[in-house]
Amino acid sequence: MYLIPEFLALTLAFASLAEVRACGGTSTSQQPEAIRAAGDQGGKPQASPTPNADQSLELTVKPAGEVWDSRKPLVVDLTFKNAGGTSIFLNLKSAFQANGFLEDKDGHTFWIDWTPEGVGRMPVKDDYTEIPAGKTLVLTLTSRRISSEGGDKAIPWRAHKPGEYTLYIQFASGSKKYFMPHQWEGTQTSQDVRIKVR
Repeated sequence: MYLIPEFLALTLAFASLAEVRACGGTSTSQQPEAIRAAGDQGGKPQASPTPNADQSLELTVKPAGEVWDSRKPLVVDLTFKNAGGTSIFLNLKSAFQANGFLEDKDGHTFWIDWTPEGVGRMPVKDDYTEIPAGKTLVLTLTSRRISSEGGDKAIPWRAHKPGEYTLYIQFASGSKKYFMPHQWEGTQTSQDVRIKVR
């Protein structure tokens, strides 16, 4: 799929976030240059319409089951909660990415691509869904590819071992255009979930 500039920036940002996490950093408190660039207008940075984006949006991941047969796609519910005091508007159609990470007990990290994914085009106003203050929105994700991309120790997924893994998801959204107040732009990371892989 052709990557528009926003998508390319988000992809680079995810690699940065994975490195921060691998080094023990806190990715949710930092917004990489690539993400900020995705929100620039004509190369000139604009003030974010949601200056506390990371605090206003909480991300929770819940696998369909505690045990996952890795011969089948992994299905999870990704819940977005608006923890702020006013509505936010979230793009879940175009300029967004949700990437999953599986870590085994030996420190191998695998990258998960999901369906649905952001459509490769410039965002429009209708792409944004309102989440009122205190409310939640659930997006069901199904894995379409698992690889060693973004991992700290590159081994192929076909060589993975059964056992207990840690799963988390990083979500990012960025646009060159701001269509409305409280348009959410930035990055957020879910909690860690333990899942048994067989």
